[in-house]
Amino acid sequence: MHIRSGLFFLAITFVVVGCSTPTTAPQPKTSSFGSLASYPVPKGEGSGPELEYCFSYSKRMWELTSLVREKQISLQKAQEVTRASLGSQAIEEDLADLGSFATGSSVTPEQMAGERFIRCSKTLRLPVEARHLTIAQSCFGLLRLPRYVYGLKAGGQTAAQVKTALLAANPPAAAKLIGSTIDDVYATPSVDGFNALNRTVFLSCIAAGGSPSVGQR
Repeated sequence: MHIRSGLFFLAITFVVVGCSTPTTAPQPKTSSFGSLASYPVPKGEGSGPELEYCFSYSKRMWELTSLVREKQISLQKAQEVTRASLGSQAIEEDLADLGSFATGSSVTPEQMAGERFIRCSKTLRLPVEARHLTIAQSCFGLLRLPRYVYGLKAGGQTAAQVKTALLAANPPAAAKLIGSTIDDVYATPSVDGFNALNRTVFLSCIAAGGSPSVGQR
């Protein structure tokens, strides 16, 4: 499996699975399926389940726009995936965000995903502040490393090969993060396991208030 096909399969899987409330099985594809309206707004302040839903809601767009940024799929293909995977309300939401990304209103997938995360958090009454936008964008940036490693793994490279390349391309201070990320990615036997790893990385980063930066090339 090539890096391109591995990451595309991962993205499509997350678009479909990531539409559901994290604690339930995938829902029938209603008009609201995958949209902000598909999740009931809590009566009081939002908590863990709402936080996880907002991560899922945001990450599916991060996956698709990352593939567009890397020229692994076209914007048209991302729009086709969106129309095929979601309910009509979510299609409208996601196509609007894809349009913003295409025109440069949101320059990077991380910026786009961070904006969606804050939008979702406000809707579901999570206690977010203005500073959380930058934090969320930073935390989506942290997911670039495991995603890159997953692509190399899917392309047939060994953990040792990936570690050698990334350690050579990054400062010594990043060695611990690189090593632990590679170990975690290669220990996950399935796409579901990898998605769970990403969720843990992101939510831990949010709790810590931001992330370090590690290059992939």
